[in-house]
Amino acid sequence: MPASFDDRFTIDGNGHIDPKGPLGTLVKSGMTNDDKNKVHIHFWATQQQGGMSGAFMQGQAMLDPGDVTRWKTRTPDQVSAVNQVTGQAADFELRHRHGSFKPGYAFAQAVAFVDPDELEWWATTVLLEQ
Repeated sequence: MPASFDDRFTIDGNGHIDPKGPLGTLVKSGMTNDDKNKVHIHFWATQQQGGMSGAFMQGQAMLDPGDVTRWKTRTPDQVSAVNQVTGQAADFELRHRHGSFKPGYAFAQAVAFVDPDELEWWATTVLLEQ
């Protein structure tokens, strides 16, 4: 079974979502939460709310430490990077959010990069609940 999203996402009190889902066949591809990671998942979720209104979220995923067969939204406090100019470590934002999600449906899509020559892509409609 390929990687996917959970069927339902929970909306927090700020109108934000943090997608997650099963890794499926990517379990065997070497996803870790350290510098040896071979799988990089990037995802997007959009919700049209009428007219020009809506919500958008883009993020990156990490291995779920509680269940290594699943991925979850990577949070900024779980990532450090080294500034190439200064050489200093700095946390950075891996999620971008615009608008507030509301109960209903949203479109979610993701791509997983595995090594230089392999990628897996998936997309689906998900139910958003509070």
